[in-house]
Amino acid sequence: MKRSYWQDLKGAFYLIWRNKWSFISVGILLQFVIGIGVAALSLVSLSTSE
Repeated sequence: MKRSYWQDLKGAFYLIWRNKWSFISVGILLQFVIGIGVAALSLVSLSTSE
């Protein structure tokens, strides 16, 4: 399962490397997802601390 996951990941990175515009869009998407993840984690930590 892990092997196929890494193969898919490598395939995705290859496609991104081939297309600079998709690389830029994925980078923006990643920043957006990471921002949401950090916000969600901070909210969860705040709710658990109280």
